[in-house]
Amino acid sequence: MKAVSPIVVLCENDECRAAAVAFCDRLVKQFWSSCEFDIHWLSFDDLSNQSKFNRAVSQARSAAMLICSMRPGSDIPHELQAWAEAWLPQRGEREGSIIALGDPGHIAAGGVSQNFVYLRGIAHRAGLDYLTEMPENIGQNIPEGLDAYPERAQYVTSVLDQILQRKMPAAFNHGLYG
Repeated sequence: MKAVSPIVVLCENDECRAAAVAFCDRLVKQFWSSCEFDIHWLSFDDLSNQSKFNRAVSQARSAAMLICSMRPGSDIPHELQAWAEAWLPQRGEREGSIIALGDPGHIAAGGVSQNFVYLRGIAHRAGLDYLTEMPENIGQNIPEGLDAYPERAQYVTSVLDQILQRKMPAAFNHGLYG
């Protein structure tokens, strides 16, 4: 039986929705054999409607992925902030990720896009992975509890993988630090 991954997709506008649709198409194609998806679509404007807002909060509490597609440098709407602050304390320690479509990373002109900095902060506060591209794998919940430590040692989360793949400065390699 395939694992079911609940996903919430939040889009700033029609252009961002098109990017999110293309991303979700690739996601389904890549993981269709191991995972079933339950995708919920929202626009920033939907968060102004109280019943849609409440449903979006409920969906975000248990989503395996929160995909946010927005333009770099755009303002963070109050409704988006209210939505994030509403589901964040209710999420508990559920694993998952925020996938930020459109995040340019560090902007060459000497700055960062504040709307994506905000999303990264939400991911950090929620204990979620923050990704800007397709995950390598999904649907692997890490076991919990003392009995699960041997099994858990076999898993490499995306954060751990980034740490393991990071190149160390030459000074560390030559024993200059310790």
